[in-house]
Amino acid sequence: MNTYRRNRLGKSSICETMIYDENFEKLKQRAAREDTGMVWLNDPATHHVRTVTNIESFCTEEASVYDVRSKFTLLRARRDKDHISHTGTRKDLLRDTGDGLKLVARTVFLPARVIVDKNLNMFF
Repeated sequence: MNTYRRNRLGKSSICETMIYDENFEKLKQRAAREDTGMVWLNDPATHHVRTVTNIESFCTEEASVYDVRSKFTLLRARRDKDHISHTGTRKDLLRDTGDGLKLVARTVFLPARVIVDKNLNMFF
């Protein structure tokens, strides 16, 4: 929410807006859909370039879980005229397992008031 300080009356009653609020099963469905060959959006393939910077890691109350914050830029390009970029902040919860770090949860914050992308069918 972007407001001037003088217009803030205290705690906002406005709920966060979720573009996607997916669990692991829904993510598996999205990934499986890509393998069907029926997704017109990826024919020809869409190219993604990600840059992740300003990575900070914090301990949590649980010894094997870390709160990791980072900034990102994502460039999506398809064909000659379809180029779009997104910048924002990621808040990740990572768990240290025997097989390495695993992503538990991710929240992405996009600072733009209006998102002018045709689709958000990508992983930030």
